[in-house]
Amino acid sequence: MRYGGTKPGATTELSGGVLALYTSCGNRCSVSYEVTAPAGVRVSGHNGSGALDLSGVSTVSVDVGSGAVTVRHASGNVNARTGSGAIRLDDVHGSVVAHADSGAIRLTGIDGSVAATTGSGAISVQLAGADDVTAHTGSGTVQVSVPSGSRYRVAATSDSGHVDVGIATDPGADHALDVRTQSGSITVR
Repeated sequence: MRYGGTKPGATTELSGGVLALYTSCGNRCSVSYEVTAPAGVRVSGHNGSGALDLSGVSTVSVDVGSGAVTVRHASGNVNARTGSGAIRLDDVHGSVVAHADSGAIRLTGIDGSVAATTGSGAISVQLAGADDVTAHTGSGTVQVSVPSGSRYRVAATSDSGHVDVGIATDPGADHALDVRTQSGSITVR
């Protein structure tokens, strides 16, 4: 904790097995945390400003006003939102919702459905297993990589940019790829 003037009160609270960490500690004050917990912990909450880096968790539902969100090795669903900052998710065994008002989204080793949107920034998705993908950006490139042999219904559009779909489109496929950018190229492999 860093502060000027009077030392703030407690910024943590433990109740019923839930650890609450407060990032607002007053005027001229900032607080950072490094938490070590057993694998598979559920994480949820909001951070006004600052990076969030999680590893070895189960489900995640976080909203960051300004700052990057990184999640590695999640055994469940991940819902990550940021107003301004990048989102990077790696090795997620559940569905993913990733939204950035402004910032790049990079998703690798995702074993579940994906809904990724950003107002401005590139989107990169690499699936570990066949599933549905929605990837939309206002301005930026979109790259989607699917497992070989997977079958998809593909809709890929760019208002201003090259579209390269390197997999066969199968109207009868169980899974769909919905990939869009207003300004930027699209690559599907």
